[in-house]
Amino acid sequence: MLAGIAGLAVTVLAFAFLKELAPELRDQLMVSERDRVLAQMRAKGIDVESALRHPFRQMLRKDVVISGFAVSILLLAYYTAIGLGSIFLQVLFGFSLQQADSLGNWTWGAAAVTAVAVGVASDRVRVRKPFMVAGAVLAAAAIAVYLMRFGHHTSYLTVAVLVSLISVGLGTAYTPWMASFSETCEDHNPALTATGLAVWGLTIRVVIFLMLIVVPLVITTVTPLVNFVVRTSPYTDSIVWAGAHPALIAQVSDPATAARVGAVADLQRSDPAQMAAVEAAGGQLATLAAFPAVTAAVEADPTVFTDLLTSPTAANRARAVAASSPSVVAALTANE
Repeated sequence: MLAGIAGLAVTVLAFAFLKELAPELRDQLMVSERDRVLAQMRAKGIDVESALRHPFRQMLRKDVVISGFAVSILLLAYYTAIGLGSIFLQVLFGFSLQQADSLGNWTWGAAAVTAVAVGVASDRVRVRKPFMVAGAVLAAAAIAVYLMRFGHHTSYLTVAVLVSLISVGLGTAYTPWMASFSETCEDHNPALTATGLAVWGLTIRVVIFLMLIVVPLVITTVTPLVNFVVRTSPYTDSIVWAGAHPALIAQVSDPATAARVGAVADLQRSDPAQMAAVEAAGGQLATLAAFPAVTAAVEADPTVFTDLLTSPTAANRARAVAASSPSVVAALTANE
């Protein structure tokens, strides 16, 4: 909605204030720019007609294509965060949809500010590679720390800082790369800089297209995570916590265990927030403890469990039991 409102506002402003140059002045500027480029090319001893022949063939150089491909791979982290971050953050950290979307604002906001600031700084000091190296190192380090937080209780502020650092690193590496890439194209042929940029534009679109095809085939847990785990998002922290403390859960959830009362008291003292979340879920500690096993079974054969939930026939139930265990099937069907 906000994007639509912003687009309409810009449209109104452009309609009211955007003016086209007079035809005579526009033609004069175009002729002057063309004459300037031609004069520069002749001064360098470049044959103008041959320089403009077969533009794409001239720009398909190793340093152009490989550089464009490399930065496209670098930017996959950013495009993944923008395209899939909302689901990703809800599933892995248990954030609400509103929180996940606001973390997306941190991602692109940090990238936008960094791109402008680093672009100005790089132009002033007239160096590119130090910024590119520093940004790549920062992005790699931030991504590594971010990955290490998976499966752990992580606050909203911590995730916001991590995604911002990733964006700052990517922006610091990408902005001077963009300037360096255009300068590389100019070195080959100043008249075909736009063609070189078109080669890179095609490259990054092909890379993103292939990513959207390959990622679901490589990360096969996407379907079961979205279909099953995200439904329990209010209790995701408790599920992760229960899976990390199986011995304590076994004591607390077994009424016949003599140590049950003491275990509950220890749990309330050591982690009252988790105990409160468990009690809010109905006190179903055993069910929460079973969720890691349920998730593992679903990830191993999602089709079987999808069939069971959509059509709970005796045959589908038998298939699910054969693929996992009766306790897994009972936990899944009782807490769909």
